Amino acid sequence: MATRSTSITLTTPFDSSYPNVGTFSPHSTVAHFKSGETCKVTVISASGENINGVGGTKADSPAGTQANLPSGQEFSSTNMTASENWAYIGRPITNGVFDSNGKIQWVVTSGSISCSPTTITQGGSFTVSTSSSGIPASSGSWTDRVNIRVYNSSGTLMHTGNGSYFNGGAMLQLTGGDSRSGTVSVAANTPAASGGTTYTVKASFYSSISETSGNNAYYGAANVFAQQTITVVPPDTTPDPFSLGADFTNVGVNATITTSSATITDIDAPADISVSGDGSPEYQIGNGGFTSNPASDAVSSGDSVTMKFTASSSAGTAHTATLTVGGVSDSVTATTAAASDSTPLPFAFSPDAYENFALSTFQTTNPVTIEGIDTEATVTLTSDGNSPQAKWAKGENPSDSDFGTAAGTVVNNDKVRMKFRSSSVPSQSNTATLNVGGVSDTVSITTAAATSGEVTSEAPGGATYGLEIKNASGTVIFGPNMRSGHLVKTGNAAIPLNGTPEDITSEGIETGNQINLVLDIGVITTGQIVPEITRVNASGGNAGYFRITYQLNRSGTIGGNYRIIRY
Repeated sequence: MATRSTSITLTTPFDSSYPNVGTFSPHSTVAHFKSGETCKVTVISASGENINGVGGTKADSPAGTQANLPSGQEFSSTNMTASENWAYIGRPITNGVFDSNGKIQWVVTSGSISCSPTTITQGGSFTVSTSSSGIPASSGSWTDRVNIRVYNSSGTLMHTGNGSYFNGGAMLQLTGGDSRSGTVSVAANTPAASGGTTYTVKASFYSSISETSGNNAYYGAANVFAQQTITVVPPDTTPDPFSLGADFTNVGVNATITTSSATITDIDAPADISVSGDGSPEYQIGNGGFTSNPASDAVSSGDSVTMKFTASSSAGTAHTATLTVGGVSDSVTATTAAASDSTPLPFAFSPDAYENFALSTFQTTNPVTIEGIDTEATVTLTSDGNSPQAKWAKGENPSDSDFGTAAGTVVNNDKVRMKFRSSSVPSQSNTATLNVGGVSDTVSITTAAATSGEVTSEAPGGATYGLEIKNASGTVIFGPNMRSGHLVKTGNAAIPLNGTPEDITSEGIETGNQINLVLDIGVITTGQIVPEITRVNASGGNAGYFRITYQLNRSGTIGGNYRIIRY
């Protein structure tokens, strides 16, 4: 135990009502001690007179048993357990008149400490409460208080000079009456092992009353009256087990499976989240969007999580997807129904008939969706007429290379298209029929009738009458023997003179088709620049077109009549 030392100087005048201790001057000194400590006081008299101890309030007080001692005499007592008053008088050495007196009050201090909680997560805080006696209430700018300090297991103070782990590096000071409390913050970088690190919280007294020999050292174990251990732990990002609901059975092939939502609990820091498994799984946090990308520090306690994935495209097959949060996982399995139905619901292409169509021109149908099957269905294609060259393909917008004539298979919700050629003669129908699992639909193309443009007779005198137009290969693409069935499309075009392209789209502008554009813009002077016409065939579901470019380096447009002709 420590030794508490102080001093007292006897003052004058002396109250003549001695030996009544209560009439002594007010306490010259107040000193604090803990039960069991040694308490010492040095008594100094005025003018060097002798000192007499005249009694204390306890039986073992060192006063009342000693007389005529010199100034500077030390009085002490050990193991006091309660507060005591020690009183002294002084008399001149030359006579017996008492002319000075003084009184010291020894105050016993005690108390307890409580920390809540005692296990704290890095970045958290805890409350310190003390109950004490013997400490005066606060007053003035330099107050009596309880100091709260934190030490590690090696006894190192975890405040100023040792980092800002607790309370930002500042010691917590509690002021007030017998019950005091305050909050200590724990920095996020406070050293903490995976199982937790133990620290000791110590409470010590501090008195603003001047006492000697370092009794009130601002830091120091001598003033500690109570302590309690706490544990600092890393953040817990491992949640309690969670459930996304039961497995799914007898689901349709390619069905979208959405699980039940699970609430994440018992974590005190955001946790990582990810998905894995079959069917391209995705997750959702709360009401956010679904994503398959893993995310760090994304899920907080109380958040709900949901998963979705796609069932197998084959009957009687299981897909299992897994959602993981903070290292804890739950998996859901979806099993498709056994193979039983490869016959789809009826389907119909729209339109299913093309009338007054140009000769030998390819047409691609709009897509249809195959529904009502839970296993693969076989697809076959038949066609009839004058060289229909029918093909089919899967998908919303298949490219030309996707189309083919061979049989194949589709699954539920697949889309399919047909592509076939019109007849090379007027007023004739070509058909194409798509059969899926025994269900079929037929589309027809009927070419336009040859109602005009008959071959003209020879002109008088035996000369052939009429204008012929040839393409770059020397083939006649327009002449007196052309019929209306050769016309694919006619119209007017406003052609910019500054080289800006003007595109004219039409069915039948496809690879292999004998089709061309005739443009009439009136008289062109010899040597004058003429419009450039470029043909771009249909591709990737995009219609073909003729591009007209007229570069005269000036503004404005020129009008022209055009005819798209099959020859």
